[in-house]
Amino acid sequence: MEDAQNLISDIIKKKSDAKIMFLNNIPLLVNGISDENHVELINFILSWCDIENLVNLQVLIDHITDLIPKDSSRSVFLSFLSLFSEIINAAFPLENDRLLNLSSYLVENFGSDFLPRIAFPFLFNTLEQTPFSPSIAFLIRFFSRILSSLDQKNVDYLIAYLKMLSVKNIDVCVKLAIIDSFQYFVEYVQSPETLYESFIRTFLNDKHPIVRSNALKVSSLYPNLAKIDEIMKSADNKSWKVKVAFINSISNLISHQEIEDYLFKLCHSQDFFYREQGLKILSNVYHRIQKKEEISKTIEHCLKVKHEDVVVAALQFLALNKEVIINHKEFYNLLKKSKYRRIKILILIVLTPKIELNDTEIKESAKFTHFLFQSEEMNDIIQCIDIIRENLDYNSDLAFDENVLSDIFLYSTSINQLISKESKHLLSMLEEIKGKEYLNERIKK
Repeated sequence: MEDAQNLISDIIKKKSDAKIMFLNNIPLLVNGISDENHVELINFILSWCDIENLVNLQVLIDHITDLIPKDSSRSVFLSFLSLFSEIINAAFPLENDRLLNLSSYLVENFGSDFLPRIAFPFLFNTLEQTPFSPSIAFLIRFFSRILSSLDQKNVDYLIAYLKMLSVKNIDVCVKLAIIDSFQYFVEYVQSPETLYESFIRTFLNDKHPIVRSNALKVSSLYPNLAKIDEIMKSADNKSWKVKVAFINSISNLISHQEIEDYLFKLCHSQDFFYREQGLKILSNVYHRIQKKEEISKTIEHCLKVKHEDVVVAALQFLALNKEVIINHKEFYNLLKKSKYRRIKILILIVLTPKIELNDTEIKESAKFTHFLFQSEEMNDIIQCIDIIRENLDYNSDLAFDENVLSDIFLYSTSINQLISKESKHLLSMLEEIKGKEYLNERIKK
């Protein structure tokens, strides 16, 4: 008690950092105090602790759950709501995830009583009365996360209010909050289509790129609700944010033929960034593509492009989707003189395992593999092992190059367990091909 009195006295005397010290000691101050003193403590914070100061406010938010213990009485809960309302209006310059996470704490500990009976009407009144758009946005997000504690009547009331808001001239932050809340409200409605119209479709043509981008993102999570004709309007939007959001939505919407057609168009884009992104998406959705005959043509076209990232993306596609048929020999001849390290590695992992190399090509490949083995990067060593393993069917002589074989043997004793294990396994595969005696003789040399 004496410590608490000293902390309060320091604030009243306006000592330096007294308010921060007081707020940092909230867990100590609330420990064992009566309901009456708890209410007075909250009122003191409101009156004396200058919570509009962002430093003080952040400290208070860090201890927000300490102010509302699980066994709090009705009077303490009401006092807390008054403070919480003030915090909401003051906190918008801060990242408010910590404050938003309070919702789960309240649902867990007050969800069956105080939260629906006291907090909801109190905070909904705050929502209607506050002039601050960031506060409105926060409360929309907050309400969307306590829906499990509300009865259907109040959920419907909230939805009606948000539908009304969505057609008004509201700030961007409020629009984003409505879009974000859709994923929560949709579980509590009989007609998701109607909710989608008000919460998402309304904003797909918004003048603000970030609003359209977020609406696209959410639309892609609900392909059965998405209106593809509306979605496609964003495909070639002038805003790069909107276009990237559209591209990121392709994987979830690929069952629509219009989206698949656009993906192939993207893979032939004159902009190499978009072409690379298209190839990466194509790799992820390969088994869901309807026009399989277009895939080989697209990959072969991209392998001929003189741009490292595009060629790498095309080779990585082939590495993941080995059943795709291309002329491996043609593209090996086209790319084997590449100056790019990533391309050289992928050629040996993706293309050469499908063709037979001549002696000169074996020597060149072995020279590069030996060079790569000298790297200090674990990933490079693993890639060397992959190169050798992938080429055992057609180009096993690569593994028996004197330098390469010595590298494998050396790494079989590595302190890195993964590298050691993979190298030993590779040596056992080589023994099956040439025999243990042959292998030992080559290693001795």
